[in-house]
Amino acid sequence: MNKLSLLVLLFSLRAAQVSAQEKKNIIGLSAGKTFFGSGDIWGANATATYERKLWKKLWFQTRLSLAQGNNFIESNVPDNPYPIFYNANHSQKFNLGVLVNLFEIRKHSLGLSVNGVSLKTAKFRSGSYFRNPDPNAPKEFQYFFTRPTYRKDLTMGGSIGIDYKYKIKNNLLAGFHVDYQLFIRGDVEENINLGLYYAF
Repeated sequence: MNKLSLLVLLFSLRAAQVSAQEKKNIIGLSAGKTFFGSGDIWGANATATYERKLWKKLWFQTRLSLAQGNNFIESNVPDNPYPIFYNANHSQKFNLGVLVNLFEIRKHSLGLSVNGVSLKTAKFRSGSYFRNPDPNAPKEFQYFFTRPTYRKDLTMGGSIGIDYKYKIKNNLLAGFHVDYQLFIRGDVEENINLGLYYAF
């Protein structure tokens, strides 16, 4: 191997190393389950994430999340005119915080995320189904939907969670995050998500 070829090879290796080190931004999309309150209301969420490396193992992290869930409760009380109750929750959250990488081994990384600023707007809806008093009513008219009640909230809070990522290729990563969010009004949300991420 002549000197020119050796220099080209060394330059290429150095350029690849620098290129890998310069990937200080990560964007991603994830989706999964959300549990509201004590977990009796649950549903799904979609979350967009942006991360920026600040220093060694410390990353700035921000997330925008949309979630919704509901549940139906059937009454066991005999002759109850309202045999089915339901609750529904819709929320939009904007989180700001940091991600601390606890360890990085080859293609694996595991980190602790702490979001000190979490803004949430939520809409809670509840109602019931009314039993038709006519015993001879057709099946499709045995229950009527009552007028629901609504409540809208704007609140703040914080969250803590675990983030795991696996490097599929140089720029492409897959992973999951699990977090617990607590808000000033006492609202609680728990999320379990799978996602894809792009590093650049």
